[in-house]
Amino acid sequence: MTPPPYPRHRLNALPRRQPHRGAILLAVLVCLVVASAITGLAMQTSLRARHQMKVHWQLEQTRMLLDVGIRRTLKLAAEDVDYEGESWVLDDAFETFSQARVEIKSLPPDESNEQASRRFEIIATIHNLDSVPVQTKRSRIIPVQISSSSNESDSANNGPSDNS
Repeated sequence: MTPPPYPRHRLNALPRRQPHRGAILLAVLVCLVVASAITGLAMQTSLRARHQMKVHWQLEQTRMLLDVGIRRTLKLAAEDVDYEGESWVLDDAFETFSQARVEIKSLPPDESNEQASRRFEIIATIHNLDSVPVQTKRSRIIPVQISSSSNESDSANNGPSDNS
């Protein structure tokens, strides 16, 4: 004999299998952790790229400052044979830099140099105001031809004439 089937009212009385609420909550938390990690990495990469861009921009500003120093050296050394160099500090020239400095120094003459020329060393330095301080520095040594004959001829041409 076969056992009588369970009455219908007994089937409804059996506990239903409920979904695992803990598993869903755990899946949501894992998704949040993964999303947070991806967002954190993206922010870190963005900040690193921004810092590199600022350093690159500061390096370009330093290069331009060096070019200004070179042009000034060439001009002043051509005008004055006794020019020995100078130094200037630009404290408030740039908003984001605490200090920009250009140093021009006359170097001792080179014994192997038979031509009439002098050498100057130009150094441009910029310090920034960021939370991570960066100093960029560029320098160059340039030769400047000294033409004492042109200075003598200029003074001779500009002097008083005897034709009055």
